[in-house]
Formats: sequence, C-alpha cells, structure tokens
Amino acid sequence: MSAFGRIMLGISAAALCGSPAHADMVFTLSSAPVTAPTSLGFSNSTAAGTLTVGSPGPMYNFFDQWTFTLAQSAEVGGFVGSFNFTDTQGNVLQGIDHLQIRLVGPSPGSGAVVGWQSVAQYSGAQTLFSVLSPSSFAPGMYSLDVRGQLVGSSSAYAGTLQAASPVPLPPSLPALAAGLVTLAAIARRRYRASLRG
Repeated sequence: MSAFGRIMLGISAAALCGSPAHADMVFTLSSAPVTAPTSLGFSNSTAAGTLTVGSPGPMYNFFDQWTFTLAQSAEVGGFVGSFNFTDTQGNVLQGIDHLQIRLVGPSPGSGAVVGWQSVAQYSGAQTLFSVLSPSSFAPGMYSLDVRGQLVGSSSAYAGTLQAASPVPLPPSLPALAAGLVTLAAIARRRYRASLRG
C-alpha cells in the first residue's frame, strides 16, 4: 500500500473511531463564563427552524448541543437539569419521542458528567438529573446534549440548567476535627501509661 493510501486509511479509521455522534445544531447557553448560582434556559423548535432532522435513525434523528464555560473563578457545587413540557400559554409541547439529555465536560475526552437520561413526556416539569460535587466543578467548557426523534410536523422542547453554589463547610467543622484529634492523642497517652503501670 502506498504512503498516501496508508494516510487516507488512517484518516478514515480516525473518523470512524472518533465521537460517536456529531451535533446537528450547536448553541451557546451563555456568552459569558458562568459562575454560580445561575439558571440557564434552553429551547428549540421546528417553528424556529432550528430543530431539524440530522442523520435519520431508528430512535434518534436530532442531536443538539448547548455549550457553556465555567469561569476560572467559578465555584459550582452542582447542576440540576429539568425540562418544561408546557409553554408560557400552558400548551403542552409535543412531537418528540425518545427525548434524552446528558451533561459532558469540562474538556474533550473527559466523558460524561451525567450520561444519557431518558425524559418522560408529560405536562409539567420533570427533573432530569441532579449532580453534586463535594468541592466544586472544574472550570472549562461543558456541553448539555439533547437528542430525540421528531415525530410531528410541529415539535419543540424547553428546559433549564441550574448551576448551584457549593455548600460551605460549617464553621465548627475544623474545630470539631481538631477536638477529635486531641481526644485521640489523650486516649493514646493514657493507654500507653496504663501499659507501663
């Protein structure tokens, strides 16, 4: 095989082994880097002309990405994602089957923070996921991915991603830890003294 053939074969293999799905549409949730607490709304519809069919498939024929960046100084303790299946007039948003959502980030190759979650479609709001961190989430770029199958001529979805502030440690916690260390040291000293005596 020629060198050119090997290069082309390598490129083809890399394309096949790359990301399993490419977004039909990529949107930005926030133009500015995000810090907590904040709430980021997202929506797409066929009426807006941006909810469109990408690669037809048995279960999913659209895949949207909503990107945002956590600021270097961001202290985000958790994310809560939810969908709202009614519009401002109270009309139920329909026309999508197999609706799913996931959160990916903060950098390429790091994998999903929360994997694909199925969304039950009914009137009202459905909490999709709630993920908390013991410290804070790493700064960088994140992606909120939405996929599903359009089954009606009029289709829409809408939701909210909330970035929650980290829960601060109680002020008494360091003092409690120091007290436990002191008690352990006293107990050890007494145990050693009892062995000598």
